[in-house]
Amino acid sequence: DNWGNCVIIEHAPYFYSCIAHLQKDSISVKAGDTVSKGDKIGHCGNSGRSPYPHIHLQFQAQDYIGAPALYFEFSNLLIKQDNAADRLLPKGILNKDDRVENLRYDADYSKYFFDEIYKKWQLILNSGKLSSEESWHLHNDFYNNLCLENQDGDRLYFDLSEGVLSLKKYQGKRNSALFLLAQTLTDVVFPEAPGKLHWTSRTSLDYTLPRYLVHFLDLFTIFGLRCFLEIDNSLEKLPDETILLKQAQQIRGGFIRWHFTFKRKAGTRQLVFRKGEGFNYLQENGVELKLDKIEYYEQTPGE
Repeated sequence: DNWGNCVIIEHAPYFYSCIAHLQKDSISVKAGDTVSKGDKIGHCGNSGRSPYPHIHLQFQAQDYIGAPALYFEFSNLLIKQDNAADRLLPKGILNKDDRVENLRYDADYSKYFFDEIYKKWQLILNSGKLSSEESWHLHNDFYNNLCLENQDGDRLYFDLSEGVLSLKKYQGKRNSALFLLAQTLTDVVFPEAPGKLHWTSRTSLDYTLPRYLVHFLDLFTIFGLRCFLEIDNSLEKLPDETILLKQAQQIRGGFIRWHFTFKRKAGTRQLVFRKGEGFNYLQENGVELKLDKIEYYEQTPGE
């Protein structure tokens, strides 16, 4: 038949993947088995009507061979490039002839961010001739969600898993150092090996434009207006395990068949993450945020 030797995996109700054209007698699972990430399924082959060895992968809503395919976007894949730094695909589809591999992230990636409940991070914010201090600590809210909280009660909710750091939500004033960091956390990766990496992220304008302007633009979405923040990221991991990140941001959008782009600000945002200290430094357009010191609590802040 067309499909050859194949395996169908149920990921959730009405969501399946089909892996086809596997090598004869190489399939290592049987019907009813529970499989986990990293488990061996089988070997690449050319069973069925396949002219050369390859894997056919598709996602589908039914559990039978030959079901219609669903649109699916991959996440956190590295696209290998011969004469340039590897490109990370945070989320999207692949192009023909792309050479890809999984993102290999640092086993201790949590040490590149705020990793302990019993620590307090003291930071200094410099803007022109003005300088202020702000302290941050980790906090678990009523629903056991992890967030960073400053001395004024502003909170930054984040997700840090499988080597990728992302912003979930920010609550609080928009003139704090914590808010400045919140504008940065969109698909920040902590790779395993030293080297360079590039990627482009897209996110909403919620933390870029004033609230009234965001709500105003939302009114026009029903007419087809789409606006988002696009961030070009260039990362370099040094041999001493320091991570340098540069970001260039621009507002992009479209209306029916027209597209437009606005530069958010001149210059580039620069960040430094140090293993064991976490976030260490941020600089953009004369504004500088740097880690001053780390203190330890005898108990969780607020107890």
